[in-house]
Amino acid sequence: MRWSDEGAPLTTSHSSSGQRLYWTGHARALQAARRLRALLLMAPSPDALAIEQATLDFVGQMEQLAPACPTGQADARLRTVYGRVLDRIGSDFAQPLTIAELAQAEGRAPLQFLREFTRLVGVTPHAFIVETRVQAARAMMRHGAESLASIALDCGFSHQSHMGTAFRKLLGQTPRQYANAHTLSANHSSGA
Repeated sequence: MRWSDEGAPLTTSHSSSGQRLYWTGHARALQAARRLRALLLMAPSPDALAIEQATLDFVGQMEQLAPACPTGQADARLRTVYGRVLDRIGSDFAQPLTIAELAQAEGRAPLQFLREFTRLVGVTPHAFIVETRVQAARAMMRHGAESLASIALDCGFSHQSHMGTAFRKLLGQTPRQYANAHTLSANHSSGA
């Protein structure tokens, strides 16, 4: 999730994993959200105090965001342009996507595209694509029907270890650890 200065969604994208909401972002808020996600996903027994602190930090970052966000017609046009880019990434994440190709589709020079995307979204295009692929892989793992190697290829990773590197960087755990934790929590909640 990423926030805009108006607090309204920039765009939505529908995928097999459900609806994703994209808002333009802010690097510190994104870091706070990642810390919160790590506490919620990776702790064997959640620490309520740490989760509360991370939540308050995230909310505080979001409250500080409003005055720092760009305003004006030029930025509104950029949000429209990059809304299309986010939609494309959301629908074509399994395909090889390059900055040059994404920039050209929007009539931008690659360096200009990189700067504007990073400023508006809060992460580089590559980081956003990798995160989108990881989220798609997580959704596929929750269904549990395919092998990790197959999921990696279906989500646009070049191979399973490429997906593993992305998982460790974003979630602090391997795809196998994530899949096993999800299987255990699904079995536990179903009473198995």
